[in-house]
Amino acid sequence: MSTAMNNDSDEETTRKPEPKPDSEYVNLKVNGQDGSEVYFKIFKRTQLKKLMKSYCKRQGLELRTIAFLLDGHPIAGTQTADELGMEDGDEIDAMKHHGGGGAI
Repeated sequence: MSTAMNNDSDEETTRKPEPKPDSEYVNLKVNGQDGSEVYFKIFKRTQLKKLMKSYCKRQGLELRTIAFLLDGHPIAGTQTADELGMEDGDEIDAMKHHGGGGAI
């Protein structure tokens, strides 16, 4: 039995490892009530509060005044894109909280 390698495969063994695929990341768009669009590329397992804080900082908003919605449903900052099944191109809506419930 011979264990010699074929010359054709020498290039394969000397290549550097491939970088991690982009599938561990997701590209998202946050739509503001004012029509603004802010794009993010985040790690799928990062809590979305990081995106939320960054969005508010860029837009000059206070985090506590903004509700983030995915398909009309509120998103918690502790959730991840992976947990929500988010994919490239998904959109999050950033809406100002509406006060309510006050006595008349």
